[in-house]
Order: sequence, then C-alpha cells, then structure tokens
Amino acid sequence: SGGGICGPDSPQPCDDYFHGSHTTGTAIGDDGGANQIGMAHGAKWIACRNMDVGVGTPARYIECMEFFLAPYPVGGDPSQGDPTKAPDITINSWGCPTSEGCSVNTLQAAVEGQAAAGIMMVVAAGNYGSSCSTLLDPPSFYEASYTVGALNTGTDTIAFFSSRGPVTVDGSGR
Repeated sequence: SGGGICGPDSPQPCDDYFHGSHTTGTAIGDDGGANQIGMAHGAKWIACRNMDVGVGTPARYIECMEFFLAPYPVGGDPSQGDPTKAPDITINSWGCPTSEGCSVNTLQAAVEGQAAAGIMMVVAAGNYGSSCSTLLDPPSFYEASYTVGALNTGTDTIAFFSSRGPVTVDGSGR
C-alpha cells in the first residue's frame, strides 16, 4: 500500500512523512556532540513503520505493537522475535481515526497487551483542539496507554490544537 519516497513495504528503515523522525528526536535526540535535545539522554531505540505517507491501518498498527513484544531483525520475521529486546517505553504520535478503519475498541486488546508485557505505551492526545472531551481516536483514550498533549514551545501552556479530556468517547469519563 502507499509508498511515498520509501516505497511500499520498504525493507530498510524509512520515514516518508518525517513525523516519526521528529518525535523520536524529541524523545532521544542528540547531535553526537554537546547538544542533547531529547528527553531521554542515552536511550536506545527501535522503530516500526506503521504508516505510508502519514496514513495507517488498524492491521499495521497492531503489527507494530506485536513487533514491539518480540522485536526481530530488519528483513526477518516474527519467528525470529526476541522478547528480551522489547522496549520499556514506546512513543506513538499517531491516532487511528474512523477514516482509517478504527472504532472505539479496535486497538484496545493490542494496547492492553503492551501494558501486560510491561511496555509503557505513550500516545498522542491528538490535534482536535481546545474543547473538552476531544480525545477521539484510539489509542488516545485507552486506560492502558499514557496520553500526552502538546505545549506551546518554550512554555507550560497547552497548545491551542492539542486535544483534551475527559474521555467520553468510550463512556468512561476518565
């Protein structure tokens, strides 16, 4: 499906939308010199491409969550997975809207599987604006995920575009 500059199902690591590279830099960025820009200095990382040009599918999202349970080499397959290489934390700056085929419960079991395996799944709140109850796309509203919003650069004020709670889409009111 899709492809962008990476081509469909690229066998090499590739980010044709550049958002994954950006968010990874926010988490662990380092210029190799004296400028530490990420939050987790010295962290190691692995990645799983779950979108083509910024659009994903429930199957691709679930495939990546399964990969993180037991990562395997580039070009390998799940039978080569090694649970000892599972990450402690994953960063997920994406949501799965109904236009991609998600409903309220579509990703819930996979997200709960991450938590059960001891993987903290940090997810984006979304960009649906400043009103209350704008956590609309999974996995942003699951109890098993850790949802974060956006701040205005250099401040501690919530960005106008950042989604907010409480969660009402699933009826929980959390």
